Amino acid sequence: MELLIFIIMVVAAIHFFSKSKRKKKLEYQITINGKPVDYSLDEDYEDPWESVEESTRDKIFEVEYPLFYALKNKKELFDYLSSDLHELAKLLSYKKSENVQNAVHSMLYQDSFKKMKGLPQYLQIVPIKSLISDQIFVNPSESDLPELLNSMTMDILKGYCSELDIKPARSKKETIEKLIDSPISTKIEYNHYFRLNPKIKEINEQFGNYCQVLNAKQLDKGEIRMKNISKPLDPENLSSKQEKGKYTVQEYGYNSVIYSKYDKPLFKIMLNEDALLLRNGKILVSENCRIDDWTAMRVSIIDENQKILDQFKIKDFNNYEVVELDNNPIVFLNLLNNNYWTLNYETLEEKYIDNPDNLDIYSLVGD
Repeated sequence: MELLIFIIMVVAAIHFFSKSKRKKKLEYQITINGKPVDYSLDEDYEDPWESVEESTRDKIFEVEYPLFYALKNKKELFDYLSSDLHELAKLLSYKKSENVQNAVHSMLYQDSFKKMKGLPQYLQIVPIKSLISDQIFVNPSESDLPELLNSMTMDILKGYCSELDIKPARSKKETIEKLIDSPISTKIEYNHYFRLNPKIKEINEQFGNYCQVLNAKQLDKGEIRMKNISKPLDPENLSSKQEKGKYTVQEYGYNSVIYSKYDKPLFKIMLNEDALLLRNGKILVSENCRIDDWTAMRVSIIDENQKILDQFKIKDFNNYEVVELDNNPIVFLNLLNNNYWTLNYETLEEKYIDNPDNLDIYSLVGD
């Protein structure tokens, strides 16, 4: 009992002296020019690291194989698929192996038939015959003969020519034409070849329409945050600068830009994307979103009063850079198939320009 009382007295004494010591430290804090010695000079500058709060993102934006994720977890995807594809899509949704998903994803972009022997590594580790049984992969038929022959090398085609006593032509195309007119079908073992079921490519294309709906919704969640400048700027955090007449936009820290007029900082924009200073002093902010191969962008035009004048959504492009023309108040973005999206940033009129002849943008919009 006496030992217990002694321990309690020791603990109480330690607590009293440590509390007294902390109190004295607070009462006699050292200052320089009225500021604590641990004061950071950064507090004198505009904060360059203000956090940009990202909108919540669906998991489909993060997964490696979005098509398989959506087939398993997004029932509404089937509303975007043709009814004749539903059964195959369900079979595809049951494939949980990452090796199978990788093989299917890789073959989405290939049209040629593969021979069972000498397969690349990513196909050696998947059950080819089982996938053929499930109609994920398919063997060629006689109607696929032209495509099957085109999948073969010239050396293999010459071998068939030799068997059939046919003289090969100089070109692969002409050699295939000769073989098609021959009894070559009796020589080919069709079950030794396979490719991805073309209907899965249809599923993937229709899945792309669903992806663009999700991209648009995600872009709509984004908020462009702007804030007046209240403190001097830290020179060490200022980096690349755009200048157009009396206006400048300069990167500040990691995720903001400073908008200035006549060298006077007016406000900053907190963003995770790109900002382009236009010749008339307005700012173009582009925000991107992507699921697999399906891309979308929101373009916002902002004036010197921090007013968002208009916003535009673009999809299916192959270059993320919005470019300003030299002699026109127009910006453009390269779309797929050599087409263009353009915006007159003074009238805020957007146009989609078809470009079947692959012409230069200046040829299409004039000088």
